[in-house]
Amino acid sequence: MECYNYIRFLDFINETHIFACGTYAFDPHCIFITDVVGSTLQVSDTLWRGNIHIITLRVELVVLLQGIMYAATVINFLGTEPIISRTTGNPDQLIRTEATSWLSDPDFVGSAFVRESENSAVGDDDKIYFFFTETAPKVEFYEKVRVASVARVCKGDLGGQKTLQKRWTTFLKTRLICRDPSTQILFNVITEVFTLQVDPSDWRSTIFYGIFTSQWEKEEVSAICSYSLKDIIRALDGPFKEYKRECDKWTPYSNTIPSPRPGSCITTALREEGYTSSLELPDKVLTFVRDHPLMDTPVNEQTFLIKMGTRYTKIMATNVRDLSGESHTILVLGTDKGHLHRAVHSNDKTVILEDVALFEDDQPIQNLQLHQGFLYVGSPVEVVKLPIENCWRYRTCQECILAQDPLCGWDTDSAKCTKAREGMSYSSLLQDVTGGHTRSLCSPAEGPSVSAVSVISGNWVVLPCVPPSTWSICSWTKPLAGNQYKYRSNGLEFMATDDAHGNYDCNCTENGVNQLVASYIVEVVSTSTVAKQRDSRSHNAVYAIIFFFLGLAAGATLCYVIIKRKLLCSSTVGGSPKQEKNGFNRTQTPESTTEAKTPSSPGDSSLLLENDKRIDFVNGFSGIYVNVNEVPSKTRIGDAPLASVDESSI
Repeated sequence: MECYNYIRFLDFINETHIFACGTYAFDPHCIFITDVVGSTLQVSDTLWRGNIHIITLRVELVVLLQGIMYAATVINFLGTEPIISRTTGNPDQLIRTEATSWLSDPDFVGSAFVRESENSAVGDDDKIYFFFTETAPKVEFYEKVRVASVARVCKGDLGGQKTLQKRWTTFLKTRLICRDPSTQILFNVITEVFTLQVDPSDWRSTIFYGIFTSQWEKEEVSAICSYSLKDIIRALDGPFKEYKRECDKWTPYSNTIPSPRPGSCITTALREEGYTSSLELPDKVLTFVRDHPLMDTPVNEQTFLIKMGTRYTKIMATNVRDLSGESHTILVLGTDKGHLHRAVHSNDKTVILEDVALFEDDQPIQNLQLHQGFLYVGSPVEVVKLPIENCWRYRTCQECILAQDPLCGWDTDSAKCTKAREGMSYSSLLQDVTGGHTRSLCSPAEGPSVSAVSVISGNWVVLPCVPPSTWSICSWTKPLAGNQYKYRSNGLEFMATDDAHGNYDCNCTENGVNQLVASYIVEVVSTSTVAKQRDSRSHNAVYAIIFFFLGLAAGATLCYVIIKRKLLCSSTVGGSPKQEKNGFNRTQTPESTTEAKTPSSPGDSSLLLENDKRIDFVNGFSGIYVNVNEVPSKTRIGDAPLASVDESSI
């Protein structure tokens, strides 16, 4: 299977060149693709092969710097030897980590290249940061403990002359702590990272946003922590840890640290001392950094967003300014179910503004890109483009202002919530991101109309109430107190009892502003009343059916009488005795007259009595069946044919 050529890396390095690497049947190749002519890719002459540490099974992370590839991967076919390496370029400058002790079963999740040489007062070198989760070394616990870590290497590192030959001399790492301040729960597994340079002209403003989860949580939970580059540099420039073999554990290093400081990049000061590259560093410095890659001081941060029941897969952050020029951070988070969460982080407060389901079925979001105000969201089979702001969802001035969305403002001219841009005039747009005060900006809003709700006793009812914004805190005024109510994020749920009727009002408060969002009058109808109503409707249906069939029977009888008379008249010859109106001959013998006047004969006066006996039935049959307890009630005819005529009457 692996004897084919599997593409493991593909990325644009500029507007005209694509960099691609493939397994090439255990002989990895990397190429530049220079042009795309129609459907044909033109491959340049630049080609690396053979000595590239691209494992055919897994490539976890690749960073391209000026055409040079830095990779975090594994180099054996079992996937048990992880390395961070400079993979391409000058063969004399290929370099990697010490595989035995520097990394412990890592899962790489992200990397960042920081140009720390720009405007550096000490002539520092550019650096590459790698983020991963690894197994904590020498921890006494019933299972392997995973820890989130960040490692750093210098771009100009060439390795040592003898010690650490073709190995990093600047590799240092430290732990990342992400803890819930209220519960002290530690989120020890980092799954994704995003790098945001707040000020594009200053690398010191770099912030890393990470998605974390807990190794021990039974249910899905995601936490977001952020780390400033300054704090990471401070930890990597701090005290070291050392491994004590006698106690088999890592402890703080308390002895003298050799000079130049181990793990440092070559700076102006070191060049003045005669160290122009890492190849010239003393063996004692290289031996120390080989044995002490772990720093003692972790980078501690508290979570600013925790989402239970959700597994975030991707994160993207951008810095925006509101109409007043104040800076805010917009976070876009993708889930494993294809949902997109947009949150705002302002003044140490974070809230999710919206939750959008992007796909018809559950698909994990695997990529997030922001380009010219639009989000491009990728799943394994689909790509979705959507604006980063959704101001249209705020329907009133109060909702638009209370949302405190830095991307939205209330347009007084169009009476709509629209996109706000930095520098726009307050004369046309209203916005208050920090306070969300509506009284001074919006005219009093009309309250919602009262909705009447009728519900049968014993049934569950849900009264909707959608908060104007995610900052709102909503409460209900209701006729009964107690724990029979279930408060939902979008309404109130309860069982309708006979005493639950009355007024229900949903009021939402935000920044001291109280707003009536929904109002209901609930009428609880008892089951006996419903049964009576159904019984009445059923009886009406029964009577209608009875009258229908009675009319049908009467019509059939009348037709029979008319036909019988016509038959009798047609059998009478000329000169015969005169007949009475009833069609019988007065000169007939009494016996014949008696035989004609049977109870079943239409001409017999007893026929009326027989019909009177049958008037309460359908065609002389009882059988109307109505079950008033059925829901919905049904009416059916039973035990009686649709029409019946006695044979004796023919």
